[in-house]
Amino acid sequence: MSTIISLIDLKSSSEDNNIDQLFKYLKQSLASKFLQFSLNFKLVRTLNVANFEPSFDIAISNCFDVIIVVGGSSLMIFDKSKVVTSENSLLFAVKYKEFVFHCLRLVNENSEEFIYASTSGGIIKIRVKDLMEGKEGIVWECKKSNTNIWGLDLMGNQVFFLDYNRSVVCKANKETGKDEGEDGISLVNGYGIEFLSESEILTSNQQSLEIFKKQENNWISKRRVVIPKCSTAYSIFYEKESGLVYLSDTENHRIFVIRLFDFSIVKTFEDSNAFSRNFGLFVDKRTGLLYVINNKSKEISIFQ
Repeated sequence: MSTIISLIDLKSSSEDNNIDQLFKYLKQSLASKFLQFSLNFKLVRTLNVANFEPSFDIAISNCFDVIIVVGGSSLMIFDKSKVVTSENSLLFAVKYKEFVFHCLRLVNENSEEFIYASTSGGIIKIRVKDLMEGKEGIVWECKKSNTNIWGLDLMGNQVFFLDYNRSVVCKANKETGKDEGEDGISLVNGYGIEFLSESEILTSNQQSLEIFKKQENNWISKRRVVIPKCSTAYSIFYEKESGLVYLSDTENHRIFVIRLFDFSIVKTFEDSNAFSRNFGLFVDKRTGLLYVINNKSKEISIFQ
């Protein structure tokens, strides 16, 4: 385990006052012990998920020490302690009769883990304890017609999700699943969404990252950057401790690592052999491993 502090050169000519943001990163780095991904992109293992397709996203349960992977209408459960060393890391899969999964968000609520998942028909909430017992574990379902949801996150008592088809951010009550309408952000070709704070949201669309800030109940674009040579930013993962954003460019077989502070590109990794329609990605801060879902090759790539 190690503590990593990222030092950032402040420019007096900057139009944005980012001092508060810098101190927030510094405080998180000092308080949180974690293993950061090395950025070397050394491929250490691939997991075959051909029997469960399509695969789009991944989550990690620290309570049960397992990896949970989307596989069409199933959720696959892998033993995290064996994924790098053993061929037999798949424990089991739970099939859902009425759903096809897109993206996942695993959270800990009052010492209990839940998964919020987007499906072909809206959003569902799943109790991880039930899932580990081979049950569907559905707490509630928020039905939405004609949706295409690729990003979701939570803030306060609400689940926010980005509907690609309608270019809007919608929300639901996280306790009951009640549909609470739209949240006033319009994002054409929107994919990913990550809350930075109660009043700031990071989003991705086809070619860009954009931060929206809430002012007097209205979401205002604060910063936006077009990522060079990026065309399909399907998935983003924000590592709070380092202030780095990992962006999955699906069509171009690329992963971008971007510093949130100034939107500078820290690393670009492109490999058509390692990536094949790469969607969801996740850095496990306990091991420092990067997991990337490859839908076309039906594999999970694990990098050190």
